[in-house]
Amino acid sequence: MPITIVHDGSSFPEPAENCCFCFGLTRHWHRRSDVAVGEQCAPVRKVKEIPTKQDWLASVRARTPRRVGEIDMAYIKRIAS
Repeated sequence: MPITIVHDGSSFPEPAENCCFCFGLTRHWHRRSDVAVGEQCAPVRKVKEIPTKQDWLASVRARTPRRVGEIDMAYIKRIAS
């Protein structure tokens, strides 16, 4: 069964969130899980495929570029060896 989503009510220039499946920007959410789901992904995915909010946030953080000045210790260890 497709995922039912709702629009968050915001519009440009407010920032959009990353879809939990394709990481495209979206303003649509699965209300019960409080996770962003894009309009293109909702019809072809199932509710049981939606990650937990904690897992979704972790995956967004892992894909988001670090701010200038932040140190990536894994990178430093890799180039130091």
